[in-house]
Amino acid sequence: MNKILIFALLILLAVLFISPVLWNVLSAFKPATEILSYPPTLWPRNFSVEQFQKLFSAGNGIFFRFIRNTVYMTFFT
Repeated sequence: MNKILIFALLILLAVLFISPVLWNVLSAFKPATEILSYPPTLWPRNFSVEQFQKLFSAGNGIFFRFIRNTVYMTFFT
């Protein structure tokens, strides 16, 4: 009985910790209008890579500059 309660508690904690990550991953594939819609949906109605296109084409490659700075700070400081 004690092992069952511990197992149930661990499953509950796993769901609580994984749910925000799942929400973020699924929201990355939603169009902006669906992300801001009410009531929110977990599963995207229309899968879209629009957010990734904006990320990689924004501001003359500023995303890649951020990645380069992060790698530099990680390995050389």
